[in-house]
Amino acid sequence: MPRLAPPSSLVALLVTLAGIAACSSEAPTPDPAPTAVRAPGTTPNGVAMQLSQQLKDLGSRNDAVAVAAIDALVAQGPAALDVVTPVFEQGSETARENALEVLKELELPDSVPLLVKVLGRDDDPDVRYETAILLGQLADPRAREVIEATLRDREWTARTGAARACATLCTSPEAVDRLVWMAIFDQPVQPGIWARSSLVKMLKSSAAAPAPADPPGQVRAAIERAAKPAASGTGSLETRVRAALLLSDIGDTSGIPALREAVAQQGLDAKVMPYPLFVLGQIGDASDVPALSAALANPRPEVSAFAYDALRRLAAKNQPGAAEAMAGFQGPKPAKELKSPLP
Repeated sequence: MPRLAPPSSLVALLVTLAGIAACSSEAPTPDPAPTAVRAPGTTPNGVAMQLSQQLKDLGSRNDAVAVAAIDALVAQGPAALDVVTPVFEQGSETARENALEVLKELELPDSVPLLVKVLGRDDDPDVRYETAILLGQLADPRAREVIEATLRDREWTARTGAARACATLCTSPEAVDRLVWMAIFDQPVQPGIWARSSLVKMLKSSAAAPAPADPPGQVRAAIERAAKPAASGTGSLETRVRAALLLSDIGDTSGIPALREAVAQQGLDAKVMPYPLFVLGQIGDASDVPALSAALANPRPEVSAFAYDALRRLAAKNQPGAAEAMAGFQGPKPAKELKSPLP
């Protein structure tokens, strides 16, 4: 007969088996939640960096390749800002310019701090030019200080970009005075043309600004202070003409002798010559017809077109001789009245 386990041993065995069964019926303890880790090759906001090829292609000199890269990055929307930011530190000039094209398309207010840094420190004047234009497009007051400082950039291309941006950003008396100086004296003429353009826009603006309280009034006063003596002074013909054009923008015709001299001599830079022709068509009279008629024979089409347009405007005001001068013109004739050449 087999030997039975002692009762005490049997009880201990049963207790042990019951404990094992109870443990096996409990739900298993879950593993600890994994710590969130940024996936390799992503930006801080999780955008997959499968765009590495597109970033490289921003520096391509093949226009089709570069445009495709720009489009791919623009398609990322606001997340593209994190993707292109390193380009401004490490990319070539071409890559940086194309990264700016991405940001131009997106118009992100969050890009302003980055753009302010780029304008203040990038060593390429073309990049500074494009950056200034984009900041003017965004019209964010955080960019005002750097735009006004760039009006004194050593490179005329960067000054041109800043002058363009001033239409929406510049408010300080110092910046207004600088724009007036550029419109009259800056060389080459391109930054001066854009300075005048921004001043005209500021004259028409009634938007509130922290300083000055009356932007159009301050612009008018600054023009009167600087342009009146320059238009009637002993400076070069171009300087006097550029000052006279500013005066005409505030309804002051005292600089018209310089405009008439320029049209009669036809010796100004081709970029400047259309401006006095256009203004004489607006404020001139019959005494301007002979000089305008002579300008019709100018071989530069932009000169002859604006001369014809000025005569047409004078003829509409019944100024003697204007209609006859137009009738004798055999060159290309603008079908409609021309708009101001001012950008």
